[in-house]
Amino acid sequence: MLGVIRENISRNITKYRTQLGLSQKELGSKVGVKPSTVSNWEQGANSPDIEVLFELCKVFNIPIDEIYGVDEDVTEYKFIKICDLLEDSGFTVEPDTTNDYDYFLINSPTKGTVYSMQKQDLIDRVESIINEGEEYKERFIIDKIKLLFTSK
Repeated sequence: MLGVIRENISRNITKYRTQLGLSQKELGSKVGVKPSTVSNWEQGANSPDIEVLFELCKVFNIPIDEIYGVDEDVTEYKFIKICDLLEDSGFTVEPDTTNDYDYFLINSPTKGTVYSMQKQDLIDRVESIINEGEEYKERFIIDKIKLLFTSK
């Protein structure tokens, strides 16, 4: 299990660093290590200690379990639910075969491909819309309760 986690951390450091467009030197500077240390992490030669892992997660803006890669089933489940929502909205989602980094095409029946984005970005964007809707519902309920009890 430890080897799998080390591989996940290695892969995820590379993935999130490149998503942010950072060089190994830039990432190292942000977390206080040498570029060669970042290179060693990405090659799986060693792993960052827990304090540095937290700093990496801050830089990448991800939860700690995501860098470990143990949450992949949850991510896959979220992605399937997001695809269902997109299909309910009239869009289709398919892998973007022109890209190496887990990109997907979002297609409209009338406009063709309207977007290409990485899986996690797609999940994050749709989840923010869902969360906004939940907040709106909660505000609506609170406003109705206030109205009910203040109108007497």
